[in-house]
Amino acid sequence: MLMEFCAEVKDGCSLGLFVQLPFDVYVLYGTHRQKVWAELNDLRFPAVLQRVGRPEYVLVFRSEVRKALKLKAGEQVHIRLEVRS
Repeated sequence: MLMEFCAEVKDGCSLGLFVQLPFDVYVLYGTHRQKVWAELNDLRFPAVLQRVGRPEYVLVFRSEVRKALKLKAGEQVHIRLEVRS
């Protein structure tokens, strides 16, 4: 299943940079943690959709992804997600 959406990059202090997902991961996938391939600006990387000390589900950007994409809080980004097997 391919999912696409636009979101604002946020800074969660201890989380680092992340985007809030516009859907409920449990309702969509039947699990609270879903492994996906995420794609942003032609960079495809493995990620996990989950709640991390927050009530909503998020996609957290690991440091190597943040550096490669030069992400900053406040940016609007277009993200594609595909479930990893």
